[in-house]
Amino acid sequence: MADKLIGGLFARARKAKERRYVASTRDVGRLMRLFHDTIAALDEARKSKRDGFAVVDEAVGWAKLLRVQGEVTELANLADEDPLHGAADRYLTLRKFAPDLIEALEFKAVRSNDPTLSALRLLQDLNRSGKRDIPADAPMPFRKDWKWLVSEGGRTNRRLYETAVFATLRDKLRSGDVWVERSSNYHRFDSYLLPPAAVPAIAAEMGFARNSR
Repeated sequence: MADKLIGGLFARARKAKERRYVASTRDVGRLMRLFHDTIAALDEARKSKRDGFAVVDEAVGWAKLLRVQGEVTELANLADEDPLHGAADRYLTLRKFAPDLIEALEFKAVRSNDPTLSALRLLQDLNRSGKRDIPADAPMPFRKDWKWLVSEGGRTNRRLYETAVFATLRDKLRSGDVWVERSSNYHRFDSYLLPPAAVPAIAAEMGFARNSR
C-alpha cells in the first residue's frame, strides 16, 4: 500500500504538470512568435547597422516584451520543474502513513550505515522529538539533482527531503538493496538465489553440463 501511495504522489504530480503544459499551448505559440519577431528585428538591425534596441522597439515593441516577461518565466519554470516538487505538494498525504511505516517496519540493508537507513533513522528521531528542522549534515541517499533541490536556498526543505527519502526507499525496496525481514514482497536480493548446495542437482536435472575446470 505504501508503495502505491508513494508512487501515486509522483504520478499525480506528473499528470498535473502535463495538464498545465496542455493549457499553456496557446501561450507558448504566441510567445514563440514574439520571440521569432524579436530575432528577426535584431537580424535586420545587424544587416542595416542600426541600433538593435531601436529596431526591436519599432518592430515588436519594448513595452510588449516587458509585459510578457512574467509569462516567459512561468513557462520556463514549468519546463524545469522536477516531479519532486509536485509530489511534495502532497506532503500531508505522505505524513498520514510515513511515520507509522518506519516505526512498524524494520528495514535492512547490506551495510548498517547505509545512507537510506540513516535518513530513515533521522526521520524517526525528528518524529519522536517533534523537531521540524533537518540538520545540515543530514544523509542524502538520493540523486544529485534532488540533493540540490532539497537544499536550495541554503536550508534543507523538510517536505522535499522527506518526500525524496521515501521515494528513494521505494526504489531501493524494489531493487532489493533495502528489504524487510519476513516480507512476502520485499526480500533481501540474495534470498531469491538458489542455495549453493542445491545448484548441482538442479543443473543436472536441467541438462546443463558440469564445468570441467
